[in-house]
Amino acid sequence: MTVVSGATERPEGLVAGVFFDSLVGLGVEPQIARCAADALVSTTSEEELLSMGIASTPTPAGVTTLLETAALSCGVLQSQLDQGFRQG
Repeated sequence: MTVVSGATERPEGLVAGVFFDSLVGLGVEPQIARCAADALVSTTSEEELLSMGIASTPTPAGVTTLLETAALSCGVLQSQLDQGFRQG
């Protein structure tokens, strides 16, 4: 599991910010949501995520894997992710 930093504010980037908002909307603590957003964009740039179709519906499987990996590495529960995928 990734060590969660003390940051709790919404990240500035479009993709990271929307991911953060989505996780907080699912009941994830802001500190954990920030960790997940930071983890996501530390491995794949926002530009690359956009070109991969992160804003598409349905979200491409490869992008979903990146989102899940970042979230789970920071302590987001699989049940919280499952709830989000059902809503999305």
